[in-house]
Amino acid sequence: MADKYLGLRFDPDAMIRLLGVQLYDTPLAMLRENVQNAYDAILERMGRDATFKEGCIRIEVVGDHISIADNGIGMDEQGLQENYWTAGHSGKNNETSRQAGVVGHFGIGALANFGVCSRLEVNTMRMGTNTRYLCVAERDKLNGTQFPLHSEMDDSGSFGTKVTAILMHGITISEAQAEEYIKRYVEHIPVAVTINGREIEKKTLQVNTGRANSQSLFGSHKNGVMEYNFAINFLKYQPLKPEILITDIKYNGMPVKGRLFLNKDSNEIFGLNNGFGISRVALASEFNFGGVADFTFLEPTAGRETVSRSSQAYLQQIFREVEICWARKIACFEVADSYREFLVYLNSHFDVNLAKNVTINVGDNPMPLGEVNVQEYAYYAGNNAGTRTALASSGIKILFPSQDMPRRQIQLKYFRAIGLEEKKDEIRVTPVKEEDLTSEEFLLVSDIKRVVEDDYIIHDVQVMLAEITLGVNVRVLANDKGSFNIFIARGNADIRNLLDNKENYNLYRSLVKDYVRVVLYNQFVEFIPKGQKERAAYINEAMERRREEMSYEYSDVSELREALRKLDNGEISGDEFIRRARKARQENHEEVVHGNQVGNVGSIVKSAAGEQGQQPEQTTQVQEAQFLYVPQPPILELDEPTDKKILIADQELATLHGHKVFLSVSPNFNREHRSFMSLPHSTKVIWSTHRIIYIFTDQNNKVALYYEMALTNQLDERNTGGEALVTTTIITKNTMFVPVPRELYDYFNIKQGRMLKFYVHFEKVVG
Repeated sequence: MADKYLGLRFDPDAMIRLLGVQLYDTPLAMLRENVQNAYDAILERMGRDATFKEGCIRIEVVGDHISIADNGIGMDEQGLQENYWTAGHSGKNNETSRQAGVVGHFGIGALANFGVCSRLEVNTMRMGTNTRYLCVAERDKLNGTQFPLHSEMDDSGSFGTKVTAILMHGITISEAQAEEYIKRYVEHIPVAVTINGREIEKKTLQVNTGRANSQSLFGSHKNGVMEYNFAINFLKYQPLKPEILITDIKYNGMPVKGRLFLNKDSNEIFGLNNGFGISRVALASEFNFGGVADFTFLEPTAGRETVSRSSQAYLQQIFREVEICWARKIACFEVADSYREFLVYLNSHFDVNLAKNVTINVGDNPMPLGEVNVQEYAYYAGNNAGTRTALASSGIKILFPSQDMPRRQIQLKYFRAIGLEEKKDEIRVTPVKEEDLTSEEFLLVSDIKRVVEDDYIIHDVQVMLAEITLGVNVRVLANDKGSFNIFIARGNADIRNLLDNKENYNLYRSLVKDYVRVVLYNQFVEFIPKGQKERAAYINEAMERRREEMSYEYSDVSELREALRKLDNGEISGDEFIRRARKARQENHEEVVHGNQVGNVGSIVKSAAGEQGQQPEQTTQVQEAQFLYVPQPPILELDEPTDKKILIADQELATLHGHKVFLSVSPNFNREHRSFMSLPHSTKVIWSTHRIIYIFTDQNNKVALYYEMALTNQLDERNTGGEALVTTTIITKNTMFVPVPRELYDYFNIKQGRMLKFYVHFEKVVG
């Protein structure tokens, strides 16, 4: 039996000062939060009284005094105590308030003021009552004791709240500063806002259909689970200056409350909730749109730096559908041919129907691709001047694709899609006999053949060196086995480079793979199945194959050199040499992490850098539990390159969901699965003595990536476990990082001079 008991205590004064300063450390932020509270109060009154239409917010800025008054629903004694003066409790988290469309729900209350205020006065009367309350709190006397509440009878019916704050010494704000700042947050709300008696001008989200020489479009769009109405206006010449308004949105048949207005005035999308400004929203726009996104599902972070990751991901889905709709509409007009952003979009998302107004020059005259008749025309995509001259003078109607990108790529894709005949150079290929090859050339040809067959799941391919006319370096032709032959010009620069590096096997191996991927693939890709189902099956099979790098041990190199000598002397056959070479290859991809490859996460994730050094969240695990099994989008820092392999955070940060250690994935995994990891996914980790296994699953629970690390420095045999982590993948310009379970922090604590080494294997699993 214990003799005494201890309890956890808080210093109310210190807590209020700390949270107030961290959340709202400028008079402008304090002003914004009180104006939002005033707007919410008006919305709640409107929700309860259908006859109330004249909501008004009055701001006064005089010297060091700032007051915000509203004629909203007001507060009674209970509301003051339980909501306004109780941090963490909000009276707006109920169905009635949500139906009214309130914006705030964090329950910060009075804390929004004490980061910059020395004195706070609240004067309020609740709708439907006749008792007015007045309470005053001074920052220097916030010691946890109660402060007086005064009341008086008031039959005027002047419901609402007035908050008056006196700024701390040394903190100032001018009327002009206050107006310039707050107007962005209130210019779209349906409530009058005045500052020192002058009303702030309102903006309306509507398309300007009265512009001279412009085109207006109205209608509805449906694509999959998304549908909405649109109004579009754009100029009929460059620049188009499009304006797009999206309303009446439904997702899976359910209404989505909000609207989206896009234009080209800026590249920034500003988020609103029921008309009230929240923050800038970072959306990926292929047309570089800016504008306003006004949706009730947009949730701000507590400090208003941005919106929550989940609401941003939802908005990105809507935004992507809007850009699809815009591309389909503008493609119907001739001006699309000179619309650079549309051409870039079309090249990335090619569709024959979208390309019909893109032109190609016929002589000196442009002709839309939609007018190309497959019975009348052919095309030549080569650059041989002799061939071009011969075709131009042959009497055949020949189309010559543009040299400008992406127009050329669109033209070629269109011609191939409609089955237009391609005129090619008459290239003569004379294969070099096998017995005339040097041993180095024989080895190179064998290695190229292996890479083509293994990496692209192709069989019965033949690779040969040849003499090729017209200066062609590579020629690919179908063979009688249902596959193809690759003829490579003997002695071309690429071949010489490969042969010159044959002694450095690691470099040579990488160069061969790169040569196949960069040079040869574009030549034989047309032999890969083109039908939608066949191609999908082909890609799926290719992605599921094991992709491991090859390495050579020193003893194996010696074996290869001995085999090469015997081949040159005629002591063994070519097949025997290939058998010995294959036996020597090892199938492991080795990852090495040194101590000098450890960096601070703040150098990469800028939001984390700003958050470090602040008071750590006390309820991180409780707050993050809701995200454990919900696929989350990654943190994108695509402008930040890094050579680090481990990133460390000094403390648990909300931005990083409490994770403190992040490990870079292997280069091959980064290259092959970057697009998968860029979408929302869930993360699970399993570990034991010799293994750490990550399993990443997509948001549809259909595809998973299996990423296994075989450890050369084993874990403590007692350290075995597994858990789901809140996904916090960090994607930089050149690599990706994944969070490490806290149970493995010590294992990855690499001091200077220490080294970790492990082998990586990964696969794609389709469920």
